[in-house]
Amino acid sequence: MILNTRFLARRQLQRLEDRGYKMLSAVEMEQFFLNRTTLEPLFHEADYNSTLILHKHENLLFDMQDKLTESGIEVTSVKVELSPGQFEFTLEPKFGIECADMAFRCREALIEVGLQHDVQVTFMPKIGAKIFPAGAHYNHSLWTLGHECAFYDAEDPDKMSDVARYWIGGIQKHACAMTAVVCPTVNCYHRLHRPWTLSHNGWIIASRVHTFRMKVGEPGSTYLENRLPSSASNPYLVMAATIAAGVDGIQNKIEPVTGEGLEELPHSLDEALTLLEADEVLVEALGKDFVQMFCGIKRELEIEKLKDVCITEDREEDFEMERKMYLMTP
Repeated sequence: MILNTRFLARRQLQRLEDRGYKMLSAVEMEQFFLNRTTLEPLFHEADYNSTLILHKHENLLFDMQDKLTESGIEVTSVKVELSPGQFEFTLEPKFGIECADMAFRCREALIEVGLQHDVQVTFMPKIGAKIFPAGAHYNHSLWTLGHECAFYDAEDPDKMSDVARYWIGGIQKHACAMTAVVCPTVNCYHRLHRPWTLSHNGWIIASRVHTFRMKVGEPGSTYLENRLPSSASNPYLVMAATIAAGVDGIQNKIEPVTGEGLEELPHSLDEALTLLEADEVLVEALGKDFVQMFCGIKRELEIEKLKDVCITEDREEDFEMERKMYLMTP
């Protein structure tokens, strides 16, 4: 029985390498900074990209940046996001398992350094009503072992290769089942099917209106942004599920779908778990034992305990129940 999520990601990376590819990827990590005593957001302004808010909290942010750097965690940018108390840390793209390793370590480091400043850092995706949720967008591209971008084709009108298209097709095919592991908590589903949020498995070039966004340019700036993972996601499982779905697309030359071919994303964790159990490709990639245990734990220890939560509405009493479960403070 293999339950180590890092091993699962490494196994999928090996599948890629066996086919002549390696993965370059990075994570955009969003999280909420709360006052450790009151659990109120560290700031109440909702001012996207505000330099004033950065200035007000520069001692904390500089300390975090310095300690992350000392730990070998490369942060390319820090910015204020859309909600009170919400920051985004963007990590340097890395090949192979190093991306997931860096994201995992960064999460732990932000929590630890935050506590030294009496700040509770939480990766709970939605901490309250009228709060824009937090994600962990997974930006990635495939490269040949000869270090050429496999997603780029200079002759194509969109500069996209067939490999990129098949990869997207595979991810679209498995997106609904993948949701279970990249949106792994009940709270995550307040983030879906809302205005300005994700609702289906669509893809598009450049625009932010779909779940999967292809960015094209020169070889080094051509990549796919998987916007589905929430801030609560395990970076190793995000990597493993993304590769498994994409490889299926390449193997079977699955064309991307648009319009009437799109599927709605799951509306609840329970629905997503059922879809995961029925997806043979993802079950094989993650392991039948892992999927069985993952789904059992989620149903018994989380869904059952939060069975009174209404996902379709943003009721403050629901968030109060969820905060008691997810905002566990040291």
